[in-house]
Amino acid sequence: MDHTKKAILSTLEQVTPYLGYISLILVFVSWFIVYHNAKKLATRNETKSLIDDAVKVFTQLEELTLSYWLAGRSKRMDTAEFLLLSTARLQTLSFKLNIVKNRKINISCVDFSKITILMTLNCEDVDRRKDEDNREQVQLFLEQINSTISALYSEYQSVYKPSFPLISKIMSKDRN
Repeated sequence: MDHTKKAILSTLEQVTPYLGYISLILVFVSWFIVYHNAKKLATRNETKSLIDDAVKVFTQLEELTLSYWLAGRSKRMDTAEFLLLSTARLQTLSFKLNIVKNRKINISCVDFSKITILMTLNCEDVDRRKDEDNREQVQLFLEQINSTISALYSEYQSVYKPSFPLISKIMSKDRN
């Protein structure tokens, strides 16, 4: 036992001059890890916020389309105004989604041509069409918007996974 204590003390005496350096290196490594994780988390949150902004524009498009196609003749806005507002909102959406695309999110799920067609096709004839046809067009538009939003969130989840692999492995071992 006495020999073991001497060996430990001897080792500690040899390492003692370097403990300051070792602790300094560990501090820098820890700072690097914390900074890297904070940067990843901030990027994830900023991207989520951008996608939420795009979803708000989708919601505005839904409201605009619903108010145009399903409103009565006396309450309906002018067709030219509807087309102008639609185009403006679609441009805003395109701008926001291009920012999201620069964050490595695949936005190919957003089919602008299909959205535009479902939103504006035959809009100048809205008063001459049957109500059932107008409702059907609105329903198709809403289905397209909802599937697009869902696909956009799925793309986000595939790029920015909700949990870290190490935590998932630990959690799965605890359940077994």
